Amino acid sequence: MKTIKQYLISSIVIILGFVAVTLIYLFLIKPLVPEISDTKTKIANSNSELNQKKEKLKKLEEIKDKLEEYRKVEEKIKSVLPSEKDLPKLFHMMEVIAAESNIGLGSISSGASGASAETQSTPAATTSSSIQKISLSLDVSGTYDQIIGYLNNIGNFVQITNVNSSTLSPKEGDIVNVQISAYSLYLPISPQ
Repeated sequence: MKTIKQYLISSIVIILGFVAVTLIYLFLIKPLVPEISDTKTKIANSNSELNQKKEKLKKLEEIKDKLEEYRKVEEKIKSVLPSEKDLPKLFHMMEVIAAESNIGLGSISSGASGASAETQSTPAATTSSSIQKISLSLDVSGTYDQIIGYLNNIGNFVQITNVNSSTLSPKEGDIVNVQISAYSLYLPISPQ
């Protein structure tokens, strides 16, 4: 059996163990509890901030994608809206379309760019300038079918050209003379 001495030694060891565990808790673990709690709070705050930044990044990426789409649309608009310096090409294309449609182009005139050109501000205006409108007056002659073909070709032309009105008058045989009033849009040269 156990002797008192052994019982006493085991009791002292148990008490010393309990005291050691209590001291370790009081001096080592307990001071770390608030620090651990603060660390948990900091981690939670960091995770929350990280999630907010991820959401913001996602929104910025969506905006970037939309901006890229808008840039493509802007490029398409610019491709059909030439700049003011490209207006002579419009008159040349009217002549080419007339030749392709086998009609006679008697004359072509316009409200010259600058003072006579009508200004039209539109929602689709570019950031540096508004879309401008130039009036065109054409005098063509050909058969009715050739004239219709010419008008269709103008409508299919890459550059935006709208026909306001046309006045037909007989010429000789099945040839008719047509006076066409139209307009085209362009982007003015912006000062750099």
